[in-house]
Amino acid sequence: RATTADLTQQKERSEFLMRELAHRSKNQLAVIRGMAQQTARQSDSVPDFVAHFAQRIQGLAQSQDLLLRQDWQGAWLSDLVMAHLDLFGIRSRTQVEGPPLFVGAHAVQNLGFALHELGTNATKHGALTLEHGQVHITWRVHEDQGTIEFEWRERNGPPVGPPTRRGFGQLVLTQLVAQALGGTSHLEFLGDGLCWQLTFPASQTLKLEGKAKA
Repeated sequence: RATTADLTQQKERSEFLMRELAHRSKNQLAVIRGMAQQTARQSDSVPDFVAHFAQRIQGLAQSQDLLLRQDWQGAWLSDLVMAHLDLFGIRSRTQVEGPPLFVGAHAVQNLGFALHELGTNATKHGALTLEHGQVHITWRVHEDQGTIEFEWRERNGPPVGPPTRRGFGQLVLTQLVAQALGGTSHLEFLGDGLCWQLTFPASQTLKLEGKAKA
């Protein structure tokens, strides 16, 4: 039978989760509004806006699903990457390598934004438009610097160059994500695909006692 202490603990936990849900719901509404405004500025027509905005909402939902499974604490970086790859059906054409890292909720949301824009670009304009195109995703921890380096590198794709118009996706990759995480980013257009590198503080990760990635 549940003791009084157990019931009190369950009640406190439920109240905490409800407060957290209310807080995150307000934040999400602000994020969605900003996303809608930016998408609208870059859209040529209403159907164009609806298509792009719906895709971005779907990408946001992928990240939120992972957070929900972990009581909004964060998510394993490998799970976050795979969730967004699966959204585009490109896992089989992607190589993923990196140590087990549990990133906080703020990092999950912002890395999710970047992964969605990268996946969209790769399948519409980048390496994955060609039969032998691939994407290599890697991350590593620089313990001496207290940072994490994340890289998305496309290979065997068509030659790419900077877009003629600065869109929301480029803004996400060159400014918004790095600023949000207190890090730096670099977007490079190479002969066989683009390369995006993000360096951010290791403080954006969490250490979970007694809980390791399988």
